[in-house]
Amino acid sequence: KMVSNQCDRQNSLISGLLGLLQLNSPIETEYLRLDDLVPGIVSTYQPLAEEKEIQLGYTIPADLPPISCPKAWFRQIIINLLNNSLQFTPPKGRVFVQAAYKQENEQVEIIVSDTGIGIANKEINRIFDGFYRTAPTDRSPAGAGLGLTLVKQSIQRSGGKIIVSSKPGKGTTFRILMPAVPPELV
Repeated sequence: KMVSNQCDRQNSLISGLLGLLQLNSPIETEYLRLDDLVPGIVSTYQPLAEEKEIQLGYTIPADLPPISCPKAWFRQIIINLLNNSLQFTPPKGRVFVQAAYKQENEQVEIIVSDTGIGIANKEINRIFDGFYRTAPTDRSPAGAGLGLTLVKQSIQRSGGKIIVSSKPGKGTTFRILMPAVPPELV
């Protein structure tokens, strides 16, 4: 089991480093409609959520303006956040993805929230640091501590920002704010 865990950690490290390298290569930005992407990503995690007895859902309005982000980056952002939420949410918990248009800022807000174990206040500011992993728990993954680094870098390179709030024992909420694409550019 120890060898298997170390192999998983090595794979995660290599994948994370490759992801960081990809952020530095030129990539074409796309206009993405969240109602076209998010349901498919969430549905791939439905069997895992059911196996873990976690309620998984989403609410993505069809009339949201598109965002500007490479499709591969956006998929990886949602995948990393869902992976973390499902890993750190106990049975009978809930993981939810939602989005809304914030007209006052002309931004699309994407929220990934869970009722998981939460993150200690002293660790909140460090979770986006490369190779940082929170204190070990029974639910600690074999990751390399690069998933949230990739998430933040991808969002920032696409002109957005990410905010996290958490309460230990209550859950965590990640709020992503991405600039909406003006209608005249679509």
